Amino acid sequence: MRTWIVLGLATTAAVAQADRLIYIPTARKIPYRTFKYELRAEPRVQGEIEHYLGVGLTKFWELEVRSQNLGMPTAQTTFDLTYNYLAPLTNLTPGFAIGVQDILNKTSEGTRPFLAITFREGFQAINGEYPADLTIGVSMAQKRLYPIVGASIPFSEEVRLMAEHDGFRISAGFEIRPIKPLALRFLVRERSSLFGFVFQHRF
Repeated sequence: MRTWIVLGLATTAAVAQADRLIYIPTARKIPYRTFKYELRAEPRVQGEIEHYLGVGLTKFWELEVRSQNLGMPTAQTTFDLTYNYLAPLTNLTPGFAIGVQDILNKTSEGTRPFLAITFREGFQAINGEYPADLTIGVSMAQKRLYPIVGASIPFSEEVRLMAEHDGFRISAGFEIRPIKPLALRFLVRERSSLFGFVFQHRF
């Protein structure tokens, strides 16, 4: 996985993951005819809360609708659209994706076109070898380019550590997957501690 290809538009990935790590986009796609729902919440009265609903529209396109009240007086609903050119192949070639986050310009960062490149490498965990992902890229917000970088590292088949920088802030956490379609998450974003779950199903 040492090859660099410079630009891309999308294809389906064989893995059941969304085209987002925590907040940054990646070149991994929700499979066609599959939806993914994620809920995150801060465990206090009137704490931050986030809803994400992503759908693999085709073998190339992915749409995600999200509602958040992060740093905003009321919840804001918007959506992201991603087109994947190439899925990452473990130890071989990176994946490439382009798209737009916050198309309706509702979040504090605003509308952000992006390019994401995801590398997948086999990683020796405590109970076998599983893929680790590294994503790098750029997004444009408020007429400026911001670097994005993130990593997803398997500790075991069921536990994965995550960290990223979206050009504005650092987020990190871990994911526990007790059964295949369900993952439990604990995330830290600046001063917020968010608990949540991810559920994915094919229709």
